Amino acid sequence: MGTRSKIIGIVLIASLLSACSNSRRAHADAAFNRMAYATASAKYDQLLQKKFDRSIALRAAIAHSKLNDLHRAVELYGMAQKEAPLQTTDGLLYGMALQQIGEVANAEIQFKNILASDSGNVIAKRLLDACYAHTSYTPATPLYEIQPVRIPELPEAFCAVPYGKGVVFAGANASVNAKRTNPLNGHSFLDLYYGEPNAQGDLADIKPLFGIVNGMYHDGPATFSSDGRTMFFSRSDYMKHRIIKDEQNVSHVQLFRAEKQRNGSWENVEQFAFNSDGRSIGQAALSADGRTLYMISDMPGGFGGTDVYQCKWMLNAWSPPENLGPTINTPGNEMFPTVLGDTLFFSSNGHGGLGGLDVFSSAYTNDDWSLPANMNAPINSTYDDFSLQFRNDGSSGFLSSNRDGKDGIYSLRKLPVEQLSKAAP
Repeated sequence: MGTRSKIIGIVLIASLLSACSNSRRAHADAAFNRMAYATASAKYDQLLQKKFDRSIALRAAIAHSKLNDLHRAVELYGMAQKEAPLQTTDGLLYGMALQQIGEVANAEIQFKNILASDSGNVIAKRLLDACYAHTSYTPATPLYEIQPVRIPELPEAFCAVPYGKGVVFAGANASVNAKRTNPLNGHSFLDLYYGEPNAQGDLADIKPLFGIVNGMYHDGPATFSSDGRTMFFSRSDYMKHRIIKDEQNVSHVQLFRAEKQRNGSWENVEQFAFNSDGRSIGQAALSADGRTLYMISDMPGGFGGTDVYQCKWMLNAWSPPENLGPTINTPGNEMFPTVLGDTLFFSSNGHGGLGGLDVFSSAYTNDDWSLPANMNAPINSTYDDFSLQFRNDGSSGFLSSNRDGKDGIYSLRKLPVEQLSKAAP
């Protein structure tokens, strides 16, 4: 073979390798765009093993963050930053990931860098303030004791609500049905389950709720009326067999109502009156008297991200959603409201906290909400902590968190005063 032929051969091989690489990148991007983060992260990591590409690293970091693989996300953001400073959005995500794995000093550096070029960035300012106040959210004498609730049948469970002798919660199993597989993590889509605590405090005899509340896609979390006969629950927005997504490829959730029949079946499923395409309404909480319904939404006119809203039962109908205002809501995300008496509990990454979503409480007095108070460790951690659901006694209940690398349920017990006295220095 002559020199000219060899050169042509080398060029052809290089072109084929480039085309193959571009094809693999296209497949990875397609998985990312449909939120199949488990597939996308694996494909991006394979590409990065062959050659580092900053744009791929940043996408891979997001995919790993979505899967709660925060240490890998931090590694990827760090590699990308060595090549060029991160832009505001990526810098915020990097700082938040650092904060969640406990690298608070490095998170501070990230937020300061953002503020140096964008002094008006409200989110970066709030996150930096949270870093400064980090130690104040870990009291020397914790008020609560929490324990993980094991559910061997399900790899993912959260938002436990006391119901009857047990709890109702949202959960996913290790899917073996391709039509019922969540592309995000390879598990099934969420369903609503019921289980009762065993002697060890774990949930046993897990069963999906009886009736038509569990559909083709995500269902849950749920809240119940005081008599246990009415349920409001979140559900993916879908038409027939296809999930509905907006122009940004985001799927939204809607709020539904169901009634329990004498045979225990949940039927008569109806859409909430203020559902609307292109926005989410869900994660409802119902007051004890059944006359106030709290929920979260990203509807226009909020303060940023998702906000907490309320509707009032008036003249046999729900009033339009009313934003709870800037005392509760921030430019970040407020989520997972629950209520006990006149106290609202919710999670937020926009108020000061340990990192990720922290749980806050606010009391409604004198026709206004009090400044949200951080519930502190061990309820809060550097990871996402949410759905604090007290029993009626106010001294026990459940918490959800991904502090162990996946969404899980934790039992909660308020420590007796005498035990706190002994623990005090």
